[in-house]
Amino acid sequence: MARAALPLIVALLSAGAFAQDADERAAAAEAHYEAREAERLSPAELVAGIALYRDHVAEDWPAYIVESNAEWLVERPELLADAPPEWFDELAEAHRALLRAGRDERAYFMLRDLAGYFRLRGMTKRAEEVVYDGYAHFGLDSERSPYVVEQLVMLHSARHEWQVALDLIHAMLPRLEDVDAEVRYNLIAMRAEVRILTGLPDLAVDDVDFALANLARLRDAGEKCLGGLITAMNQRVNLRFAAQQHELVIEEIDRFLERNDRLSPAEEDPRSYRLATFLRSKAIAAIQLSEADAEYAERARSYLDEARSVAEEHGYATELFSIAAWRAYAELRHGRLGASREAVASARRILDGLEEASVAQRAVVAAVASAVDRAAGADADDLRAHERALEAILDEEIEIWRSTPREEGGVGFLQYGDMRMPASELFTLVAERDDGGPAAAFDVLLRLQTAAGSLHPRLGEVPVDLAAVRAGLVGPGTGLLVYFEGQDRLHVFAVDGEEVAYAASTGWFAASRRIKSYVRRLRALPGSERIDALRSSGRELVDTLLPPAVARRVDGWKAFSVVGGEVLRGLPFEALPGPSGGWIGAEKAIAHLPSVPAGLALRARGARRGEATRSSGVCLVAGAVLHPEVRARFPDLAELPVDRARALALVDAFPRGRVDLLFGPEANAVALAGGRLGPARVLFFLAHGVTDRARLRTPGMALSPAPGTPEEIGLFWCSDAEALDAPPLTVLAVCGSGGGKTRAGDAEAANLAGAFLLAGSDAVVLPDADVLLRPTEELLGVFQEELARGLSPAEALRAARAALIEGGDYADPYYHAQIRAVGLAHDPLFPNGAQPAAKAFPWWIAGVAAGVAALFALILRRR
Repeated sequence: MARAALPLIVALLSAGAFAQDADERAAAAEAHYEAREAERLSPAELVAGIALYRDHVAEDWPAYIVESNAEWLVERPELLADAPPEWFDELAEAHRALLRAGRDERAYFMLRDLAGYFRLRGMTKRAEEVVYDGYAHFGLDSERSPYVVEQLVMLHSARHEWQVALDLIHAMLPRLEDVDAEVRYNLIAMRAEVRILTGLPDLAVDDVDFALANLARLRDAGEKCLGGLITAMNQRVNLRFAAQQHELVIEEIDRFLERNDRLSPAEEDPRSYRLATFLRSKAIAAIQLSEADAEYAERARSYLDEARSVAEEHGYATELFSIAAWRAYAELRHGRLGASREAVASARRILDGLEEASVAQRAVVAAVASAVDRAAGADADDLRAHERALEAILDEEIEIWRSTPREEGGVGFLQYGDMRMPASELFTLVAERDDGGPAAAFDVLLRLQTAAGSLHPRLGEVPVDLAAVRAGLVGPGTGLLVYFEGQDRLHVFAVDGEEVAYAASTGWFAASRRIKSYVRRLRALPGSERIDALRSSGRELVDTLLPPAVARRVDGWKAFSVVGGEVLRGLPFEALPGPSGGWIGAEKAIAHLPSVPAGLALRARGARRGEATRSSGVCLVAGAVLHPEVRARFPDLAELPVDRARALALVDAFPRGRVDLLFGPEANAVALAGGRLGPARVLFFLAHGVTDRARLRTPGMALSPAPGTPEEIGLFWCSDAEALDAPPLTVLAVCGSGGGKTRAGDAEAANLAGAFLLAGSDAVVLPDADVLLRPTEELLGVFQEELARGLSPAEALRAARAALIEGGDYADPYYHAQIRAVGLAHDPLFPNGAQPAAKAFPWWIAGVAAGVAALFALILRRR
């Protein structure tokens, strides 16, 4: 940089840089500050100041000028809008000089400013270079380390490198146990964001609540935390959005804006780029509602325009890209193809200008561009080109997911928003092919489900394709009903030995709200006229969940398995109206699979195990004695009025000699783990359910205390279940044992069903919600009778539901539809009936043998 071209900066700083007199240096620095504040210095002169003092940063005042000049530049992005590449080289080299000189505080501030600027301008490689230089210097033990790690987490999250992001967070958090909550906030908030983006919003709830509570405390103490408030609120919005709670999104944001009048796009705040992110989330949520309410469509456009103005003001390319992409989607949803094309073109121009576009950014553009061309009637060649582009993106995402850590609660196989869009568009494109489209679309779904999930990798890797599905999970007269939730539609596959039927239900967001309303009504205690109301609203849901092309296949099945039940928002499929006019759970035998790969892995495990070596015995656990600490922790647990006789009635179809009863104090974890399960083919629990939201898998049950166990108070959790040698069938008459945190693509892994499947059971029968004792006893009483006669668990449950309906007292689905079968529940446990396996010994043979023995004994004595 030529000095002759920069007379003012030379006059202000050159003498000061090399003067021996401290007063001269101070005067030069002061003059520099004054000129900068008065904006008499050009961006080139500010960079020249950085270059001039870079070699003198071992002293305080040159270090301060270097760092503050950099901050001045990046907080006014327009100053760097047309900067030549060598300016950015100078900024990066100045940061390294601060690190080498040990000016840690100034180096950190410069790292924070440069990393944020580079990242939001799409200069990802520059950002990574600066942050990793800082990370190499600070490590994990500096007081600045949590903030450096935060920058690294942001970088790797933008690339969907979740494994690296979580590893960094989990390596840092234990080092902050004794540090004030303000220091912990950033990393915990970032962990929440990673979990939201990896399809684990339930796991993020506690982190977001912690962040909001901590920020409220800081605000009450007068601390400046505007950026943190926006970030935490943005995460709360993402949580609501992930749960499809769109009305709450709008209400919560409006309340937040009312409480925080500082959140204005015009506010001169160095963190106002976060406001653009925040407003974008608001717009996204509104867009999703646009199908149901025209008012939200107008609000969405206005929010997008507002967010764009903030992003343009600061020159943040990544935010401008997101706004353009979502604008394209909004216009498409309303049939404005021309406006949507313009927005797609704008998004592509921004994307082309980024140094490194993320897979999520490319995915959104590819999906919207494909949807626009499809809506405009593009020819087959153009659509096939879109298909190839989307397949390449999903292949890239699958490779990232394969390196994603499997948390014990399960992991969703798609980001809740961006990555569902290309998958949904690809399903639609492939399914519309003339040459076996539905089967090809189903293969795409199998690839996605195989890429992630916490259950099937632990059960064992197996081949997953349509042939394997038909060989292992579909039999005569049975099928597989598979759901996938797209961005704006529900994809439904019906697979059997003859056909793969496919349909897409649009209007999905409105339908999901109807599902939630139906679930609330179902779980309320039965009252008059309730059944007619359930049937009426249930038929509307059937039209969405079983579109005609799929319903025609399902109607011909006598039994089937449901995969992807997490999209049902807690709705028991068994509680829907059936094709014959009753309830489908009483008309057809239904089982639930966590995922297709999990079902195939269970089948392969059974084949490896070979012929069953267990007898037809039953282990029954009931009558637990609750520890006082458990009663104090869960005060709503009432005493179960169950004695030995009432407990044994639940398994009286099995010979008494085949029943091992663990009752009262014996109903504990140590007894279960002590070899008592060896002979059993059925493990039966009658106990209270408990929930601990702090756990990754929340459901458990209250058993009797057992000395030597970790808590010694009788609480039995999913990890305890996994430690057992579980028999082929586990039956849980335990409230809420099938509930817990749902995971897209791995819905049943985060509860006791998943735990007992991992422990060795092929099938688990359990309720998702609270159930009443008496009707549950009647239902399971019939169930065990039918099971002992040789029916499969799913068919035995169907027969039990039909019996309760016929009896009249418990005909409402509240009593019979909330207990379901998970796993390979279409396989009979006792193909020839329990009684033959446990048939009484032919005592006449023993009598003859005894007589012969006595005769021989008499002969011997006479000798």
